[in-house]
Amino acid sequence: MAFNTALSGLRAANSDLSVIGHNIANASTVGFKASRAEFADVYATSILGTGRLAIGSGTLLADVTQQFGQGNITFTNNVLDLSINGNGFFILNEAGATSYGRAGQFQLDNQGFVVSNQGKRLQGFSADASGNISGVSGDLQINVQTQPPQQTTEVSGAFNLNAQQTPKAFGNRSSAGNSIGVAQAGLSNGYPAETIEFTDIDGTTQSLTIPAGPPGQSAAQIATLANALPGVAAGATNSATLS
Repeated sequence: MAFNTALSGLRAANSDLSVIGHNIANASTVGFKASRAEFADVYATSILGTGRLAIGSGTLLADVTQQFGQGNITFTNNVLDLSINGNGFFILNEAGATSYGRAGQFQLDNQGFVVSNQGKRLQGFSADASGNISGVSGDLQINVQTQPPQQTTEVSGAFNLNAQQTPKAFGNRSSAGNSIGVAQAGLSNGYPAETIEFTDIDGTTQSLTIPAGPPGQSAAQIATLANALPGVAAGATNSATLS
């Protein structure tokens, strides 16, 4: 009896070493969760119960549990590699059979489905043609066919200019007449003729001559004349000052 009790301890220690060896063997397995051997003592009982002088019969392996603590998240060069931060599992489908796992190494098969290394298809909520996510889960599939080109709708840019350079002026006025902004266009007392010079970035100039009035031109008509010049954009604003 004492010999069997001692052997139970050796068997339990051997099981513990097997669990440790299994953890070491899967140290590089993605999504692997380490296991822990749990033991329990063994007591011999009878119909009348256990006496105060009863000696135990050794130990046994009661359970092997997995530790589901958060592991380390590492970066890879595969855009389809995923990881779960916190609780949860990836839902996988294999010919109608559902399985769960924490390993996020995925790739595309020949039909564009996102699959695991075992060929199981990753499950997720599907989207319609407009990109709206529905509440129905299914096999995730990425369309790898040639997509029709789409016109660029917006472009933004940032430029670093040389602060030591003197910028060339735009819209320089060379006239002794009234400014366009306060020209009395279309009023009875009129305004004198005026010539506006626009200087381009390469140093070339363009001139715009506004006839005198009355009869004068409205602000919108003057802006139309300016917009007719290449590279010039002008707008019109009417204002009045009341005493």
